[in-house]
Amino acid sequence: MVNCRSISAATWKQASDALVFYFRQRVGLGRAEDLAQDTLAAFLRREDFEFEKEEDFLRVCYAFAGLILKAARRQDKELLAAELKDPMLCTERNAFGLNEIEMRLYMDEVLAAARAGLLEREWRSIESRARFEVYGDVVPGDSTEKNRRRVEFHRSKGKLAKLLNRGKKP
Repeated sequence: MVNCRSISAATWKQASDALVFYFRQRVGLGRAEDLAQDTLAAFLRREDFEFEKEEDFLRVCYAFAGLILKAARRQDKELLAAELKDPMLCTERNAFGLNEIEMRLYMDEVLAAARAGLLEREWRSIESRARFEVYGDVVPGDSTEKNRRRVEFHRSKGKLAKLLNRGKKP
């Protein structure tokens, strides 16, 4: 039987590279290496894992990676919720220099324009992109599908911008 202490250095390196790629696809470049290292560290803390063959090691690493990713996303949501509860942070971080009330009015205007002028699929495209930006939700599909969705998002965003600028004075 093979355990994590008897795994070869080449297999550890292969697992590290595979985990970095795994996390890069889900959370982006910034945190991928940290999460991969967290996964391997969690694995090393456990001494009770034994494998029939060394090739099983990577499969178990992916199982650990899924749990680490869920914990990281939970932590991110908790931090975001804590930031939003603090009124000082909200007033400092508003976009376009707007205060909290002005930002709410602006968002109401954006949502009303979107409901009135966008098709349902166009609004879903914008909403899907917003979920990706906030939560890191990955949209499954091949590269052709992803490119189609990206183009659809940019077209929808442009249409929404035109809708918002219609009622404005130049």
